[in-house]
Amino acid sequence: MYRREVLQTMSVGAVALGGGCSGLLDSRGSSYLEDVTIKNGDDIAHDFELTVKQADSVVHEATVELEGTQTLATVACEWSGRGPFVVTCTLDGDSTETVRIDDAIQQGAGEYAQVTFTVTEMAELDWSGFLDDGGRECPRSASN
Repeated sequence: MYRREVLQTMSVGAVALGGGCSGLLDSRGSSYLEDVTIKNGDDIAHDFELTVKQADSVVHEATVELEGTQTLATVACEWSGRGPFVVTCTLDGDSTETVRIDDAIQQGAGEYAQVTFTVTEMAELDWSGFLDDGGRECPRSASN
């Protein structure tokens, strides 16, 4: 009887510890979106449609025209609080890239995400992103 009680206690303790550890592995949570940059590396002008969603609500929408050869535009912190954020960029009404910030960006460390959409010299849309410790003046909501 004593052995059974000890084994039951150990099993419950192991399950409790395992549950706590799995929470630690997934503790990053939603990031802040610090800024989105659009960069034209092509020789000709392009139109970009940019949409930023935070928790399924559109918090920023814009159409940006950039002249050729390395021109860029940056949208910084027109929203507050943590995500989840989904950023979509459409090039000339044709090619679209969608980035789910919490799932897609693994490079870097920190809570603040930065995303860059780039048109290559071959007129292809690509994106990159990284996480850092912030530094820009992004408003935080009271609950985040």
